[in-house]
Amino acid sequence: MTYLNPFHLIGQDLDANASIDKTMLRRLKKRMLSEFELLGETTISIAEKEMDKDAVLKFFDRLEREDALKYHFEIYNNKPLLDFLEKGDPTFFKLPNSFEKLVENKPLFQFILPYFLPHFNEILHTAVRKMDTRMINLLSKNAQHIPKQKEGIAYLRTYHYLRARVADLGAIGKKLERAHVFDSEIIDFLHPTFLANFNILPSPYFDRIRDEYALKLETVALNLHNKARRTSLAIEALEAGLELTLSENAAHRLNHILKQLLPKVSQKQSFGKRKERTSQSKKIPMDTKKIIYWTLRLLFLLRLFFKRL
Repeated sequence: MTYLNPFHLIGQDLDANASIDKTMLRRLKKRMLSEFELLGETTISIAEKEMDKDAVLKFFDRLEREDALKYHFEIYNNKPLLDFLEKGDPTFFKLPNSFEKLVENKPLFQFILPYFLPHFNEILHTAVRKMDTRMINLLSKNAQHIPKQKEGIAYLRTYHYLRARVADLGAIGKKLERAHVFDSEIIDFLHPTFLANFNILPSPYFDRIRDEYALKLETVALNLHNKARRTSLAIEALEAGLELTLSENAAHRLNHILKQLLPKVSQKQSFGKRKERTSQSKKIPMDTKKIIYWTLRLLFLLRLFFKRL
């Protein structure tokens, strides 16, 4: 639901003690409709939003029905909140105790929820996708204030993103049964920052999908060991899964397999590889380096061959 504050139209100079009522709204609506007639325009701009005559009428009708001008006035005088509701600007969450203070004003918080949640949904999704740990922390720390029946709206895009990651991880597990998979394709799912951010996301809403992600890593690990004989990487996948906050059952499954595989590779060697992967997570993966090396070498040989012709 798009939010537009009526005080953009009423004017910035309105005193807090001025009369804010439906009569004033009707006068303002009449004035706005007159502007359409006088200017001969099909749309007018309000707070950087283009609105046609029908949209203006619906806007004023809703304002008269909801009887909430006092809330709009509070929002108008809180610019970070206003910018968040109208534009999705996340600055509001970066201000100390801003969310806590908003939640304390229960009537206002209930009023803005239909406008608040869609933007919250977009910002959290962007933060998770870009691994913005600070923003994920800011959004998650007060998530308990979001009504449980509204969590599906607040977390929708983040949940779908994680669901897609689980599906992609499942596809990697199946691919390992019949074909070679480069280390770089798997390491992408073991990124320590991604896993740490995954743990920050609110419980219990994200608990089940954390378990699902870990169990897909279990499948990848089993296929790496049984099909590809790449036990070291299998151990890394299990260790990564155990970095997640899991249910007792999921953690037990991964630990059980890990204990079986560790004797096959020295624990010191496994830990060393995991540490190296973590420290080089932003560098070019080794598989990619090999491809670049052999491509350049082949081009060099071809160049020598054609020179001799």
